[in-house]
Amino acid sequence: MTASRKTALISDIAADAPLPPDHLGYFQAKLRNDVHAEVLRLFLVRAQQGMTKADLARKLGKRPEQVTRWLAAPGNWTFDTAADLALAMGAALTIKAEPLVERPETNRR
Repeated sequence: MTASRKTALISDIAADAPLPPDHLGYFQAKLRNDVHAEVLRLFLVRAQQGMTKADLARKLGKRPEQVTRWLAAPGNWTFDTAADLALAMGAALTIKAEPLVERPETNRR
């Protein structure tokens, strides 16, 4: 995001007007992707230690194909699903909010 786009984004969000749907959609998708990436990273670490998707499914009382779907792509998980997956792998997810003005510039488009 260029500096001018970032400035426009922050201005749009700071305004009292309703948030534009594209801004809402972007941040919703970004959060889904970030949570999925963290759960997947955790699973890859646990897989190196010997955990399989079947093991994870057993711990959660789910069918293995359900776990495969969850790990395949960032879906519309509930917070409970993300927390359950992390807990079954011996971790707890945390979340923090950071003001947009303090976020570093990225080179993603």
